[in-house]
Amino acid sequence: PVPLEKLQLICATATVGRSLRKQLQEMLGSPSVEKAADLVAPTGRDKKSGLQRQYLVPSTISHHYVLTAPPLPESSTLSGDDLMTQAPNAAVAALWSAMRELSPGPAIVFAGRASAMDETAAALKAFGLRCVHLLPLTTTEIKQSTGAVVSMSGDAGPRSSWVDTPVYVGTERWGRGLDMRLQYVFMLAPPPTCATYMHLAGRTGRQGAAGSAVTITTPEQTPRLAAFSKTLNLAFMPLRNCSTSILSKDV
Repeated sequence: PVPLEKLQLICATATVGRSLRKQLQEMLGSPSVEKAADLVAPTGRDKKSGLQRQYLVPSTISHHYVLTAPPLPESSTLSGDDLMTQAPNAAVAALWSAMRELSPGPAIVFAGRASAMDETAAALKAFGLRCVHLLPLTTTEIKQSTGAVVSMSGDAGPRSSWVDTPVYVGTERWGRGLDMRLQYVFMLAPPPTCATYMHLAGRTGRQGAAGSAVTITTPEQTPRLAAFSKTLNLAFMPLRNCSTSILSKDV
């Protein structure tokens, strides 16, 4: 057997929390060394590169954006999650406009900061949606809330209206490790990094199913989406009647 002091344990997952790290430290009697994985966007056209990219950026996910222009004070320098917290009404209005352009289907809305979750959920309910759920929920609660609409292992059933379609509202924290059949991922602001974007967008398009990731953005935030487009080699498309085309990557 390998002596305990020579044992090296490597945990590679998006959901290793502080409590688990402390338990592992106690088991091994050694400090925890944390290293964030680098997001590698494969380039080239060889078979291996294509296979790598398929796992990193599933081709089953389509990527869209909706442009909004919330009013800001002249001295404001807010961006990203701060902007979402400052002006949630404009972002949620753009979200609702986007939803009405799409066929209803199970969805998750990433509201930026936790402080915006309640207001986002309340706004969606005010628009008439009845199945709005705040994360975190347990797997059992998710199954109970979706009923026959979404199966954790089956396909999302077609819906004729958003009114009774399950919509979940959460933040990046509650999206980690979430595995359920979702047709849409809505982000109320562009995430800070490519890795975060792909993690959130990856809540849909799972197990070969088709899905769409829709990002609500202001003109000031579009350079971030353009950077994602270049790094990940993705085409961000304006969502039909909700936006004008402003990204050079649009095809």
